[in-house]
Amino acid sequence: MDALKSLLLIEFIDERLNPILIGEPGLGKTMLVSGLGVIVLAQGLTVYYASIFHLFYID
Repeated sequence: MDALKSLLLIEFIDERLNPILIGEPGLGKTMLVSGLGVIVLAQGLTVYYASIFHLFYID
């Protein structure tokens, strides 16, 4: 639960970390990250969202 609280408090930004959520389909990872994006945007910051496929895709 501490990790979730840390994410919701957007402490990872001050620590210059990029959260990566890993898990089975249907757990709510996309929903959680979307919510985090809204919180970060409300702080006046920029958000970049990418799936793992887009991070490692080499053309």
